[in-house]
Amino acid sequence: MRTTEQLPHAGSGRRSTPACVRPDGDDAIPDDLRDALFIALPRRDQHRNAMAYLRGLLGTPGRKTARNMAAALGGNGVQQSLHHFVSGSTWDWSLMRRALAHHVTRVTAPSAWVVRPMTIPKFGDRSAGVHRYYSSDHGRVLNAQLAIGIWAASARSSVPLNWRLHLPESQITDCVANACRELESDWELPSLPVVVNAPDLDTAGIVSRLHAEGMRCVGRITEGVRLTVADPRLTGLHAGTATAGAIIRAAREWRRPVVRVDQERGRPHASCAVSSVSVGVPGDVALPGRELRLVGVWQDGQRDPAELWLTGPGPRHATAVPNLSRSARRVDHDLTKIAEPVGVRDYSGRSHDGWHRHVTLASAAHAAVVIPGAARRPIELAS
Repeated sequence: MRTTEQLPHAGSGRRSTPACVRPDGDDAIPDDLRDALFIALPRRDQHRNAMAYLRGLLGTPGRKTARNMAAALGGNGVQQSLHHFVSGSTWDWSLMRRALAHHVTRVTAPSAWVVRPMTIPKFGDRSAGVHRYYSSDHGRVLNAQLAIGIWAASARSSVPLNWRLHLPESQITDCVANACRELESDWELPSLPVVVNAPDLDTAGIVSRLHAEGMRCVGRITEGVRLTVADPRLTGLHAGTATAGAIIRAAREWRRPVVRVDQERGRPHASCAVSSVSVGVPGDVALPGRELRLVGVWQDGQRDPAELWLTGPGPRHATAVPNLSRSARRVDHDLTKIAEPVGVRDYSGRSHDGWHRHVTLASAAHAAVVIPGAARRPIELAS
């Protein structure tokens, strides 16, 4: 299911070659962002290496490997310094993420945390977390790492703040729940709705788990997800299981209009229609005696819904879905147009900690591009 709504400045088509941001020295990193990041770096040599790495992420054409960035930055010994800074150093990437998260939320005032998985294709099996995963980004099963990103998002911008690298022996629901919990419990960030934009994963199980832990959550699902029908109005389907598509089509006549709000200007943006029914997750014990709601969102008088979402019990959760879903599309857009060009998928090493340091610095480079007031440079996309 696709939506025809376009995000501001969204590009058309996929880029055929890697893109880059071209900064002019250190002015590509705003002073307040640089100062926030340096909280996690106790030594001056680490400050220099961090700035060099960020300049490399922002200014290197093609893949952001240590070799390519060293070639773009120039100077003898640069490649070894960059490689050691992420793969062999001891600085605490979790402290840098926390500092970045506090800076981003203070400056951008996000409206939601968006969970967005990202597959990173890999040759061989020696890198941390490599497994066989289906990727809707690539349309096939890949030998890849699966990274779970938690983004601070609004209608205007989004920035990745927290990451988990899924390890095959662990549960993905645990991976997502721990990453979300860290933002609000450990980092003491604002309590915001969680938008799970992960149709390749067990979104129903994730939404159920997050609601059981007291988080406000909505999750996008596909038509084929099977759910338990709990709404007594659906007499033909009640007390059985059916696909989400069949359930919401049976509730089509209960649609009602909802006005979406332009979060940047604080005024009505467009209208759509939603219908919601009570459902459960088959075999799920996370919410005993409670149901979720399946929400269909219709646009432009379409017969079938453009999107299907799961959310918490109660009609007010359903009416919030159209505005929250825009945050998910914002992240999809920014992942392709900003995070990928600054190298979020490009770590070429094998270590778990090295990957985390690289993706943290790539998140900081992403923030340097999108935060208002930053000395930004345009992203040059290949035609």
